[in-house]
Amino acid sequence: MVDQAGPSPQGAAKKGQKITILIVDDHALFRKGIRRVLEDEADIECVDTDNAETAVKLTSELRPHIALVDIAMPGMDGIELARRIKSANTTTAVVILSAYRHEQYVLAAIKADVDGYLLKSMHPRDLKNAIRLIYAGESVFNPQVTQQIARRIAGSNYKRGTSDLHSRELQILRLAAGGMTNKQIAAQLSISTATVRTHMDNIFRRLDVKSRTEAVSQAFRLGFFGPDDVCQPIQAP
Repeated sequence: MVDQAGPSPQGAAKKGQKITILIVDDHALFRKGIRRVLEDEADIECVDTDNAETAVKLTSELRPHIALVDIAMPGMDGIELARRIKSANTTTAVVILSAYRHEQYVLAAIKADVDGYLLKSMHPRDLKNAIRLIYAGESVFNPQVTQQIARRIAGSNYKRGTSDLHSRELQILRLAAGGMTNKQIAAQLSISTATVRTHMDNIFRRLDVKSRTEAVSQAFRLGFFGPDDVCQPIQAP
């Protein structure tokens, strides 16, 4: 059984420990390619399978830190697999890695309480960065996905309202809507990542949500800001 220890604050595995990843995808060439990319890193090790049912068993037996899951698979799809893993009360973070960014897929993933939604078109370097951020406890959603859903939710019903969030919280939420991570937001605002996390916790509590994507969506619904107010994303460090 893989030893399941808590993540380090920086997102890098502790000395002598590896970040363990389960890759679930029914396309063998892609699955093996992702595994090779990730295992180029000395502190990452992977297990892979083409079958969601097998993935449920492997998650229970191995308790990997992260499950990278394709969304469109025969039999059990990635959304149902995410629900199964989450309902088992494991500590495994579930991340959808998909070629699709259709609204119905993304909304279903958010409802399944996934820890990230990434696109297969992303650069390998960005995937490695995302893995480390997720290992460190952050949720990572592709900026295109976040902004697409936010704009759709705003839609024709967008109406600017009175905010119950403090000005700093609104500023941080706009940056999050642009796809920035806590670390990037901290650098942009010249504050600590701990301060950003505190603000995000307050935002979640005030908006009664569990993830930054839900927070952005709720902010649009309530009219706290509009699609054109979103701060543009910056490159990951």
